[in-house]
Amino acid sequence: MTQNIQKIKNTMNNIIVENGFYIENCTLNELHQKIMDFRHVVQPLCQEKLCKLMAEISASICDHYDAGIDTYCSKSDGLSAFDMGKSMFFDDKTMALLNDSVVEWKMSLLIYPIKTKILGVVHSSRGDWVTKWMDQDFVHPYSYPDKESSKEQKRLDWYSLFKHFDGNSLLNGFVVELTDPRVEDIYAKDIVPYMPSFEDRANSVAESDIISCFGKDQQNPQSFEEFLAWTQSEEGKKEVEKVKEGVRDKLKPELTIEDITRKLNNE
Repeated sequence: MTQNIQKIKNTMNNIIVENGFYIENCTLNELHQKIMDFRHVVQPLCQEKLCKLMAEISASICDHYDAGIDTYCSKSDGLSAFDMGKSMFFDDKTMALLNDSVVEWKMSLLIYPIKTKILGVVHSSRGDWVTKWMDQDFVHPYSYPDKESSKEQKRLDWYSLFKHFDGNSLLNGFVVELTDPRVEDIYAKDIVPYMPSFEDRANSVAESDIISCFGKDQQNPQSFEEFLAWTQSEEGKKEVEKVKEGVRDKLKPELTIEDITRKLNNE
């Protein structure tokens, strides 16, 4: 709940509401139908982002295996790169990390019925998704302050919401999740079109190889930060480029569905 209202602040007489809106003459049943209709718009976008991420993970596993880097080899246990990548999404810790930082797939509404209209705040780090919601005919922008912030009614409407907010719960209000990343609905064929480019794949594996070499060198007195700084020096860049060239020779120019679904031996 706190995440959904983090863009709302109320300090005495200072009220700030970003991505606020209102809907007029709408029953909750009608609102439910409008929300369900919008989910058909945004859920495919959510799944597309998930496919792109799964393509990056599957490609990384496949390439690390082909390059002989132990990041995934010892954990393959006869699974395919796709299966290994997919299993990560059923790990609670992994999903918590992805939801908090890496993936911008979350979108939700804070809904608050008030008087003759419904107040709401749309929450998403994806500005284009927010725009899609706001551009619907029945949605009226209602942020505060804005160029119409002189209207006292708008301030009073939002203040009536804040009166009930205690930092953890919102009486008479509720949150609606608009997106639901469904890993179980994604198959190997779905992620192939989103495979990263050969150059991006080579760079990713080379970086892992360089970092793993640093970790294995117990005699290296450098801190990891110093090591990363060295990779940006003229000498470091030449060494990094050598590693990249070696990696490029080991990777397939293009990954196919056969590559990401083949079983990887952990020998």
